[in-house]
Amino acid sequence: MIELTADTRHFEAGMKKASQSIREFVEAYKAIPTVKQRAIHQFLRDFFDVHKKPPTVREIQAHFGYRSTNSVTSLLDALERKGFIRRVKRQSRNIVFLNKRSNSTREADAVE
Repeated sequence: MIELTADTRHFEAGMKKASQSIREFVEAYKAIPTVKQRAIHQFLRDFFDVHKKPPTVREIQAHFGYRSTNSVTSLLDALERKGFIRRVKRQSRNIVFLNKRSNSTREADAVE
């Protein structure tokens, strides 16, 4: 059996800490919206400011010129996963905006 020296233990502890830091960085990077996601989010906010209600998927589709509603749904899914919006199931105009005040606290900014 190979005996671990203090240097080896120190190296292993450093590697464990580094891999944890990398995982934290990757998770934080995944939470950053893409350019398309930011554009959709800004459109949602602007539409809500003007009409006092969120747009439908078809209205988003028409605004951005997408061929299918699936493109819009995918972008909304990503915004929801990243914590920028929440959607109510089986309801038209189902988008609720969330503010990211800190990593752990999210508060509704607009109501259904």
